[in-house]
Amino acid sequence: MFGIVCDGAWLWEEYINTLIGDSFYHPMNKEGKGKQYLFTSDKRFVGLIYPDFISKIRLNALLLCQI
Repeated sequence: MFGIVCDGAWLWEEYINTLIGDSFYHPMNKEGKGKQYLFTSDKRFVGLIYPDFISKIRLNALLLCQI
């Protein structure tokens, strides 16, 4: 069987960014911009993640990630 396999998730993510970009920040993980850490303690940062979208409202910031 011959064919082409394409992953269009990045295209969908960029489209969603055009819709909600005013309210959410879209980290650029390939460029290393917008990284977040799951845990912080004693000036140590552990668990590097790049969420798909981060709420621009810092009070109770919402992180949107793919599972």
